[in-house]
Amino acid sequence: MKNEVSEKNNSNKRLRRIGIYGGVGFGVVLAGVITGIVLAKVVRPDQTQYLVDEVTVDMKSVIASYNKAKASGNYLSLKPDEAVNAAYYLFEQLENTYTVGIGGSVADLGHVKIRIESRTIKEGDRFFEESNSLGLVNLYDRMFQEGETTDTYWGDNPNYASHEKKTYSNAEYKEMMGRNVSNGLIYIVAPGTLLEGDPLSGEGPTSFTKNEGGGYKVEIELDPKKGVLNYQKQMQTISSLKYPPPFEYCHLTFYLDDELLPKRFVTHERYTATTGAGFGSPATQSLVTEYHLGTPDYGFPSPDSTLPAYPETL
Repeated sequence: MKNEVSEKNNSNKRLRRIGIYGGVGFGVVLAGVITGIVLAKVVRPDQTQYLVDEVTVDMKSVIASYNKAKASGNYLSLKPDEAVNAAYYLFEQLENTYTVGIGGSVADLGHVKIRIESRTIKEGDRFFEESNSLGLVNLYDRMFQEGETTDTYWGDNPNYASHEKKTYSNAEYKEMMGRNVSNGLIYIVAPGTLLEGDPLSGEGPTSFTKNEGGGYKVEIELDPKKGVLNYQKQMQTISSLKYPPPFEYCHLTFYLDDELLPKRFVTHERYTATTGAGFGSPATQSLVTEYHLGTPDYGFPSPDSTLPAYPETL
């Protein structure tokens, strides 16, 4: 890895039941920049408007801070949001990487449980994502991005190749999903999206610390309105929700190695998703994602590939 970071370097909404994608995408670019809001303002269901500089990241500043911290040997000089964005930028520079995620969601009404499974692969300039939601009704989705287009295979059974194939421009896909397959976190981690005051999640305040056994830990308590704008768009598209689901809280925990590369990511969030028919319930969700270097043993999949079973937990 280079020692210095270069600065240069709803038309398809489906009538599907509530399904949840994990908050981690691929390509792991800058959390908040590539997935950031690019319009002058964003209007939420409650008509609140946010200026673009509240929900984006100044990457020139992040890169400068990272280079300075690396040169001094003191990564703790970075602010928590800078550490997250630098970590994902570094991961994105690697040629071959993959992730595996396991989680679940529990609705208050009826205690309905959904199991979440996800995996992503980057192999050079092509990207793969699989996201499954397993509950009373199932979702089995695969997405492939290469060049200027993204192919989707979305269905309700594990025979992905039998699902209808749809092809979108990358711009179209990002518009409906809040990010591209080649993008990293769908959460917006920026100075303006960190919650001020007492944390709502009960998980502790935003912080950046060094672990005794090596590596670093970043705790991010997101503003539950500003930090999830792209995530809300994705959730609304996947499940044909009546409106973007309001969040009660959203807490992110990042475990980084000694070189600041991401190793493990844990989400803890609570929201209310309401269908077009007006049905919904508050739900609590958690997802654990692990990051790996290189290519998985099964290689880069195709729509009809049979991949190894997911672990029960991570």
